[in-house]
Amino acid sequence: MKNNKEKTNRQVAWFVSYNERFGFLKSKNYDKIYFNKKKHIVGRNGINEKMFNKNAIFEVTVEENKKGASVGEIKYIPYRMPKDTRILIERENNIDNFYLKLNKAAHFNIDKFDLTKAVKGKNFKKVPINSLVKRQVLTLKDMGIQYEKINFMPQWRLIVGLGHESVYETSMTLHHIYGIPYIPAQSIKGVLRSFIINRLFAKNNEGEIDLENAEKRALKDPGFKFIFGDEKQQGKVRFFDAYPASEPEIELDIMNPHYGPYYKGEEKYPGDYYNPVPVTFLTVRDVEFIIYFGIKQGDNKAIEEGRFEGQKPLAVILYWLKKALKEHGIGAKTAAGYGYA
Repeated sequence: MKNNKEKTNRQVAWFVSYNERFGFLKSKNYDKIYFNKKKHIVGRNGINEKMFNKNAIFEVTVEENKKGASVGEIKYIPYRMPKDTRILIERENNIDNFYLKLNKAAHFNIDKFDLTKAVKGKNFKKVPINSLVKRQVLTLKDMGIQYEKINFMPQWRLIVGLGHESVYETSMTLHHIYGIPYIPAQSIKGVLRSFIINRLFAKNNEGEIDLENAEKRALKDPGFKFIFGDEKQQGKVRFFDAYPASEPEIELDIMNPHYGPYYKGEEKYPGDYYNPVPVTFLTVRDVEFIIYFGIKQGDNKAIEEGRFEGQKPLAVILYWLKKALKEHGIGAKTAAGYGYA
């Protein structure tokens, strides 16, 4: 160890251990960097004792003397990213794109990634939402598609992409370029397809409810196959991503599982005496989504046979999609009231 009192360059350090009075960090250059808790840690730069755990990363200025290396200045690092990227983010103090902020600049708080920091103060004022919707309409016209639209306004909140992969415990579907929440086309088609199957093809030839074979019966229906397709042919009706009609509002919500040990298989029975473990997730509220769907001009003709005989494909979709959004909902946690028109 060099015998001088000059400060070295700031460097990243990891937590090793501490007791009531002092502790140690380590870095690439030093196996042990001493710090005094009262002098360097508690209440300084927003640091508290809870931050000192096996997951913690700090940026420190190291002082060298005869006794070894000690902490001069210390800063808790809430991001998990390359240093030059982190410095740029901290200097700019914000990331406009919510997708990048949420997924690429995830905020680490004590022992887990924290959604609260990502949502705080977030707005979409810089996103050209009106232009995005207009461009979608122009694209439909350029494709020569006859289309219809539904203005979907959730009664309460909407959850999209709750179970996607994420460093958080929950997630949200966001546009990778504009960072806004949207409803993917495959989700719209999937909800509608499932809703029609359960409503129109649930009963077998004997009039009994047989949901297990409902899809097989649906795929034998000419009109259903014409609209949605099957393994051999593509469906004629096209669905498109649904974008918000105005600036969306992102709001945190919470679910509070009470039976953690039971779900994990650690206990035989669920009990109200277990400690609840709150899980935060993201929702969209107070915004209307515009759902477009269309078909080639020559294909929107009356269906000749089956459950939709005499009806045009777009009319079928318009009627049943409105019904599905109202009675079934879309997105996650519909059983709890989310995602209904």
